[in-house]
Amino acid sequence: MRKGISNVYGTLWFVDDSMSSEIMTRFISILVEQGEDTDAVAAYSEAQRSIVRDAKLHKDIKGFPYPQHPFLWAAGAIFGK
Repeated sequence: MRKGISNVYGTLWFVDDSMSSEIMTRFISILVEQGEDTDAVAAYSEAQRSIVRDAKLHKDIKGFPYPQHPFLWAAGAIFGK
């Protein structure tokens, strides 16, 4: 971040690739929807909340019967502005 990068994504533990793919797909979609004035931290937070909301409704995301468990959606974080 000292080199001028405004945001950094990091993981806190290993997560299944398909669940990581799902949250990153949602994150990028939300980021694109924001247009010119992007906020990566807010976009990632919304992607996490959307996983939890969908899990409560459908009970199954990417083959996981309990995707609302934080182990699956809380493994990463965006640090920055």
